[in-house]
Amino acid sequence: MSEQLSATVLSDIHGRVERVKPVVYAEYDRTGLFVFNGDTVDGTEVKQLIDFIISLGDKAVSLLGNHEWVLRNALRFDERDPQIEHEHKAWIHDVWSPRSGRRYEVGMLESYGVTRTNNAETNARALLAAMEEAGHKQWLDSLRPYAEFDDFVAVHAGPNLQDDWETQAGNISIFDDPKMRLSQQPDQLFNDKLAEPHAIPQHVSRKKFITGHVHLDLPAEERRQDRHITLASSLRKGHPLFVWRSATDEIVAYAPDGSVVK
Repeated sequence: MSEQLSATVLSDIHGRVERVKPVVYAEYDRTGLFVFNGDTVDGTEVKQLIDFIISLGDKAVSLLGNHEWVLRNALRFDERDPQIEHEHKAWIHDVWSPRSGRRYEVGMLESYGVTRTNNAETNARALLAAMEEAGHKQWLDSLRPYAEFDDFVAVHAGPNLQDDWETQAGNISIFDDPKMRLSQQPDQLFNDKLAEPHAIPQHVSRKKFITGHVHLDLPAEERRQDRHITLASSLRKGHPLFVWRSATDEIVAYAPDGSVVK
């Protein structure tokens, strides 16, 4: 995706639909596109949030974060391929096994009306059926690993600082192959260090990178480095929801009541 369009980028919503709605309404007339930069899922309001994003139609694009990556892998069943099934069982253990400390996506079961059991595969199959019935599995499968525009790139964690972005973009795009996706966790979606505030060297790209992933308790002015804007905050703790406006290169903070933090 490479085009010039006024965009508003949000990241790491984690299912908090009531935090998103007032921001979208406030930004709606000033933007051509809302970019949800990964980790949209997780939490007990995910179903309502995905419904809301879908209702925005062509005015919204959603990207992969580490949570969507894990969820999509956990919901892929293919008993015909032993390699896929071996990897898949590891993913669903991480997502819903009571013995897993990671607790990925536990709230999603409640969001879709699924009663959690002690069997991780049962949980995964029940959620898959509920998401398919809601039309949300198609949304999940459509997510891109990044969105690139004329002057900026939105990617969940960020680029590594060694390779040029064109090479990195090609590398993460090949993970549409399920065998490769199941056995990999690409740094551009998972690596915490890539998401921390730091400058992006020009040899990586001259474009600006808009990232999320690491939930930082920082004011807007400390979220900007050379060619790098980082947006994620802890909405669970009541921190502001930060958005970036491409038209004006502004970072705007929205309080829990939907007002702009001055």
